[in-house]
Amino acid sequence: MSRNGVLLSAVCLQAREEIDKFLEKDPFSVGVYCAVENGPVDLESTKALIGSTRENFAAMYKKHRNPKLYFKQLPNLAAAHMGSFLGLNGPMHVYNNSSIGSLHALEQAEMDLMDRRVSAALVCSAFSFEIPIMLERIKRTSLGERILCEGAGAMLLTSNEREIDWKDFNYQGTSEYYGISHQIIIQAIKRRTLSGDRTGNI
Repeated sequence: MSRNGVLLSAVCLQAREEIDKFLEKDPFSVGVYCAVENGPVDLESTKALIGSTRENFAAMYKKHRNPKLYFKQLPNLAAAHMGSFLGLNGPMHVYNNSSIGSLHALEQAEMDLMDRRVSAALVCSAFSFEIPIMLERIKRTSLGERILCEGAGAMLLTSNEREIDWKDFNYQGTSEYYGISHQIIIQAIKRRTLSGDRTGNI
């Protein structure tokens, strides 16, 4: 598993007890809405492939690239591993837009809850420092004066018939930045603070 996958599973497993209540009634009732980046890219093997030609690329790739790296690169595998640990059989959606993937996850979960496609939505995300190229991109384009932080967040949402506008929040006005996970983590912190829940379960 990638570091993103480990962080994602660690935070989502905290909701097992609440999720099991829904699964007992219907094993397909909990949907997963996950924002996670592609990666990591192995820089050493990538560097070794520089200068390869069309004729020798396949042989060079096989020589320098460990096949197991493939399982760390696919973003859907982090969510799939987590879903397997929790015994989830409902719909699973994965979003990998670096800046608004978390908003995509929150908005799709909101729509599915309002349309009663799911009884509960596990909205989750993880962001880690294991991809140096991505960190450089964030530093140049998104970070500003904020502090870049690793993290993972999850919220188990249910419908109360009131639609939430997840964009109606100043995500830029924070002192920390959590990459693709930013909006989900900020919303989880906001809701935990409002509810007074200090257990880490939202």
